[in-house]
Amino acid sequence: KTGEIYGKRKIDVEPVFGFLKANLGFTRMSLRGKDKVKNE
Repeated sequence: KTGEIYGKRKIDVEPVFGFLKANLGFTRMSLRGKDKVKNE
């Protein structure tokens, strides 16, 4: 079950952070929550 969840995370979530790191120079978010991060 855990492997299944992790497998989906790699497809859905990781490319977004890779894009932010590569193209925008982000290394980490300084805020938490969807709305705050969206604004950041």
